[in-house]
Amino acid sequence: MDGFSDEDLLSQDNTTTSMINESRTSFADSKSRPRLLTRTEILDAYEEKLEFKDDKEMVIENVSRVGLAKFARHASKQTIDSALNTVAWKTLGYLNDENGLKEVPDNPEILFSSASDILKSGIEKLDMDCPLFNQVLNGGMKCGTVTEITGESGSGKSQVCLHAASVQAVQGNPVIFLQTESSFPLSRLSQIILERSETEEEINETMNRIFIKKIQSYSHMLSVLNKDIEALIKDRGVKLLIIDSITAIIRGDKDIEDVGERTEILHSVGSKLQVLCNKYKISVVVVNQVSSAIDYPGHTYGRKVIPSLGPMWTTFINTRLFVSKTDFKVSKE
Repeated sequence: MDGFSDEDLLSQDNTTTSMINESRTSFADSKSRPRLLTRTEILDAYEEKLEFKDDKEMVIENVSRVGLAKFARHASKQTIDSALNTVAWKTLGYLNDENGLKEVPDNPEILFSSASDILKSGIEKLDMDCPLFNQVLNGGMKCGTVTEITGESGSGKSQVCLHAASVQAVQGNPVIFLQTESSFPLSRLSQIILERSETEEEINETMNRIFIKKIQSYSHMLSVLNKDIEALIKDRGVKLLIIDSITAIIRGDKDIEDVGERTEILHSVGSKLQVLCNKYKISVVVVNQVSSAIDYPGHTYGRKVIPSLGPMWTTFINTRLFVSKTDFKVSKE
């Protein structure tokens, strides 16, 4: 070939062979090397794992850097850090699935509320439509809190719950009522609503705002709180959740073998109620029964009975109302 020596042709052949070998090596490496997952792919897969295997939400409390790194072993450190930051911002409300990233603050102070801001914003309260109750509750039942109603049998605990449910439903606020004891007193609820409604249409609309579910056991209660209830709260804008009563599923369930298991169940229920309160700013009312105060070391306020479930349960309630029968009568006049 003109213009090329034998050495030039040999050198060109060697270069071509080297390029082919490098290409083959690169292709082989790409086949053996796993594809790096993106941040979105990691988070989508991890969310499914939390939801279906661990029965947990995709919030920062349930996600760690170590857990993500073990889950996505071939992801880079930068991708893991980015995924963790995404979960954190989403938990704080700066990210959502539909619109993506909102304005993320540069100043960390915006992630906190000052005492002055909290006082100015106030706390939403649900009107009980009863001057005595509103006075005792300082204006009504606070949203974002758990209120316990306790007292002896026949003191009117369930009556208070029915009153609260009917009043909120009449005012246009959807209510969830979890019933654990006997059958639901539907006739009494209808009677209360009838007294506050003028037409048949109003009665039907009010009744349609109260969602009732019979709870069979503590495991059923946990399943409803962890899986079913949030969808209804979000879909209908529920403002009040009532459980009548929490004591029945603890005392009456034969599957609970010892005190340790009972404590664990109470902790699970109480923690979930607080999560629902804080996340959706709803008011939760829980009925508790009483036990004899024999040899009780604490203060009983002159009563012979004390609220059941022990001191640990009190860490999950914000307000306790002790109701009892009296000879006083309250009239509308």
